[in-house]
Amino acid sequence: FRSDVESYAKENDVSFVEDVSNQSDRFLRNRVRNNLLPEMNKCFQNKDVSKVLFEQAERIDQDTKALNIMARDVAGSLSLDLPSRELREFLAHYPTALAWRVIEQLLLEKLDYKVGRLAALRVLAVINNDCLAAEFSGGHRISRSDGRLKLASVVS
Repeated sequence: FRSDVESYAKENDVSFVEDVSNQSDRFLRNRVRNNLLPEMNKCFQNKDVSKVLFEQAERIDQDTKALNIMARDVAGSLSLDLPSRELREFLAHYPTALAWRVIEQLLLEKLDYKVGRLAALRVLAVINNDCLAAEFSGGHRISRSDGRLKLASVVS
């Protein structure tokens, strides 16, 4: 936080210079800092909303890291080569936030790149019989046929 930087500079006799662009509302970051956050502080009885938001972001980051670790562990006992029914039944025991990460991890092992949340959710829809196939970045398509998933490159 700015106050921490200013305190550190003062305590350690370090010169502190403020960039003049920080005062201009021309930039979104400054409009948030100069207008939105003070209004939010007023709405919440002068609590420092930026610190509350920072703490929440740290909690979300910790939860995300935990989910990613759990996804790697779960993915270690699965394979996209299993019958789609088995995958569906196995993943049904997990919340969607974990299930899509498991799919992302399984695809990472096959494709050597992370497909991201939206692509993993589309693959999950194929596994859950919500659709027959899905295409995603990198020119790949996953489809369900004869009770199994088929991963293929899309020819353009």
